[in-house]
Amino acid sequence: MWAIRMLSGNHAGQVFPLQEGRNLIGRGVNCQIRFNDLDVSKEHAFIISEEKKLILMDNQSRNGTFVNGVMINKTNLKRGDKVSFNQTLCDVIYLPNANANKMLSLVPNANGAALTPQTIPMGSPAHYNPHGVPGHVNPTSSSMPAFENNISVERTSPPSSDFFKRYFEEVLMPGVYQLGKVMEFKLVIGLFMLIYAVLVTALSTIPMLAITSDSIQIESRRRALTIARNLANLNQQALLKDMESAVSTQTAELEEGVSQAYIIRQADGSVIAPASRSGTIPSIPFIETARREQKELIKQIDSSHIAVAVPLSAFNPDTSTYAIKAFAIVIYDMGSLAIDDGRTLSLFFQTLIIAIILGFFLYLLFYRFVEHPVAKLNTQIDHALKTKSSSIATVDIDFPVFQSLVSNINSLITRVSTSDGDSESFSGANKDFEMINVVKLIGYAGLVINSDHTVLGLNSAAEQLLNLSEFQIRNQPITLIPDQALQKSLYDLMEHAQRDPAIPSRNELEFGGVNTEINCQAITNKSQIQYYIVTIIPLEGG
Repeated sequence: MWAIRMLSGNHAGQVFPLQEGRNLIGRGVNCQIRFNDLDVSKEHAFIISEEKKLILMDNQSRNGTFVNGVMINKTNLKRGDKVSFNQTLCDVIYLPNANANKMLSLVPNANGAALTPQTIPMGSPAHYNPHGVPGHVNPTSSSMPAFENNISVERTSPPSSDFFKRYFEEVLMPGVYQLGKVMEFKLVIGLFMLIYAVLVTALSTIPMLAITSDSIQIESRRRALTIARNLANLNQQALLKDMESAVSTQTAELEEGVSQAYIIRQADGSVIAPASRSGTIPSIPFIETARREQKELIKQIDSSHIAVAVPLSAFNPDTSTYAIKAFAIVIYDMGSLAIDDGRTLSLFFQTLIIAIILGFFLYLLFYRFVEHPVAKLNTQIDHALKTKSSSIATVDIDFPVFQSLVSNINSLITRVSTSDGDSESFSGANKDFEMINVVKLIGYAGLVINSDHTVLGLNSAAEQLLNLSEFQIRNQPITLIPDQALQKSLYDLMEHAQRDPAIPSRNELEFGGVNTEINCQAITNKSQIQYYIVTIIPLEGG
């Protein structure tokens, strides 16, 4: 259900639910939504409410209707729009819960009586926010009608996601907001960028170290296997000739990274070489595994060592086959290929410096991006205050919070510029609407054009003649009028009117085979032209 919530005036804090169809707004007794405000006309405006859209139309009110600070004649409304009926300000909300329809059905509205507003104090747990998300309505509140005690309100426990959202908004973010009070805004942005650069650099070292460790392990396995194979090849001939005294592991022991090197008998697992440990049996489980599997084997035996076994085969004349006679065993230390801590720390700081430099340029872009719309808005506000303009232009940035701020500023400036005191605001009529109303009193096709050559309004006869609705052309340049000949004629007439505003200028133009007379009269204020009144009258026989 759509509704409007009052933000100022005698009904501030109250919510008026909207019925399906036409809702008349004003001071009159026949209005569905009645305001006790002398600045509001008896039948000020009306809202057409449908399920998915709202249409607001001004009813030629004395002081005008504004949406987000801009005077309108007809427009579509959306949630969060600020609507002002002169000094009375309200916003549009949506009540999606099922109880909303029940609430409306219980509100007295028989025979055109005014809707009874539901009082929902702003800032209380029961108030509806501008985006239409309802809180929990307290049915026993003294400000609600008595019949609301019969309305059941469902209460559900908030999901866990709401808990984290509340923690983020109510615990974490208030501490962050305090930074803006103790240091300059650009320093806060710079601090966030610096923290981001440090965290990204630190976290990037984790996959970098993992990749480096994998590379070291692969290279260590390859190198250890190569050393073991070379050791086996060097001692193959000595074992074939049963010259165990000639077997040596010295070449393998001289290789960088080799912790231990052995030639082990397959028969009993005793050491053949090195000679210093000949006949002993090493307490290395990997050797027993290699003897049992009787094949080339490579395995990581702890966090920093890799063991490799390469079999040495000899011909057995009894069986006429080759049999494994011994194993070349190499224990390799992977630390010999590891990057030292100093190089790792140096790499970290190099990456950090690069991240800070790139972060600085990102900081400049981000800060300028934030500063630009604020500076532009400030310039527009300053211009509006100096020229006493009724509104400022919308800043073109897709940021709902900022757009809401612009709308509120527009509304505030409009209210300030249109009110010079209570008596003056009551008696003063909007000049734009005066001109539009004058044109609509003319029996022939008529237009009112602003001094900046934009169409302020036109009557129904002009709409039919130009095949163009007032909603389409209002506040648009006359270059949007489809008839090119009429455009040129209007420019010519306004040029004559500028030279002598007191004398009407006229042209003749043919429309659909009918000759017409186009008249233009300038309306001045303090010797300056403010409006042009244009009429299009058929000549005799037209």
